[in-house]
Amino acid sequence: MVRQEIYALLCVYQAIRHLIATAAESAAIDPDRISFTRTVEAVRRHVSDEAALSPSALADLVDDVIYEITDPRHLLPETRRTHSFHREQRRSGRRFPKQRDRAKKPLPPRTKITLWLLDQRQPAEPDTPPDAAVHALPTPDNNVQELDNAA
Repeated sequence: MVRQEIYALLCVYQAIRHLIATAAESAAIDPDRISFTRTVEAVRRHVSDEAALSPSALADLVDDVIYEITDPRHLLPETRRTHSFHREQRRSGRRFPKQRDRAKKPLPPRTKITLWLLDQRQPAEPDTPPDAAVHALPTPDNNVQELDNAA
C-alpha cells in the first residue's frame, strides 16, 4: 500500500513538472521562474472531487492553471538577489581539547610518583585492648619507595 502511494506521489510530481514546462513554453519564459508550490496550490484550487473529467473540461482546467501560474505577478525573479552580507565560516565551538584527547597524552618526563607500601600486620592478640590494635600511618623513612617516570 505504501509503495502505491509513493508511485502516486511521483506521478503527480511528474504531471505538475510537465504542466510547468508546458506553461513556460507557451508563455516563452524560463521554467525556473514558475513556482512549484504556487502551481500545486493552483491545481488544488481547480481540481474538483469528481472521479473523471471530460476532455473539454480537462483542457479548460489546464488552460486556467497555466494562465494563473504564468501571471507576471506570481513569477519568481529572473536572477537571485545577491547577499547583503558576505558569508562567513563559522568558528569551531571548541576552544579546549576534548577530555579523551587529554587522557591519551603521556605524563611529562619529570613526573615523580610516590608509592606508600603498607605492611600487612597480624590482627591484635585477643587480650590486647581495641585501641592498641590501631596501626600508625607509615612514615617516609620506613615504608616509601620513590619511582621516577622515565617516559
